[in-house]
Order: sequence, then structure tokens, then C-alpha cells
Amino acid sequence: MVLSFAWEPVAPCPYPEQPGAALTTGLPGVIYAFVGGGTKKFLKHNCANDQWDDASVADLPAEAVPVQAGGALTSDLRDHIYALVGGAAGSSGVTA
Repeated sequence: MVLSFAWEPVAPCPYPEQPGAALTTGLPGVIYAFVGGGTKKFLKHNCANDQWDDASVADLPAEAVPVQAGGALTSDLRDHIYALVGGAAGSSGVTA
């Protein structure tokens, strides 16, 4: 059996990416995204239906530092996403 892997485009993000924009995978078939650019916007993309979802995941909390250049996301591939908001020294990460 031979497996073939290829890049496939997905639906464009409903928000333009800005400095600090970042992507990570989480549960199988899901991509999470920071929009960046001084926002707290956090999105989820369902690969099965190729849809971005803004409603089922919360943005960063009001007290969080907005995402700036240097923002990053990673996950444990189970149920935790780890975030760095970038920006100036002293900004902190957020665990979702």
C-alpha cells in the first residue's frame, strides 16, 4: 500500500492575518488560529467541512495581552493549546 500526501488549500481565514498570526493543530482534523495584529481573536478550522468557526472557541479573555508580532501557538495534540502573545517584554502566555 502506498500512501500519498499532498498540500491541499483550505477555505481562507475570515480575518486577514497580521503580525503575530499563528496556527496549530489540536484534535485530529482541527486547526486553531490567532489572527494577530493587536487583536484577541482566536478561531477554529474544521478540516472535515473546510469551515472556519468563530463561535465555538472563545477569544482571549479581556484581561489578556493582545496578540502582537511574535505570537505563537502549539498544542499537546489532545486537549491543551499553549499560546504566546508576542509583543513587548513582560507579556505573558495564555493556556486555553
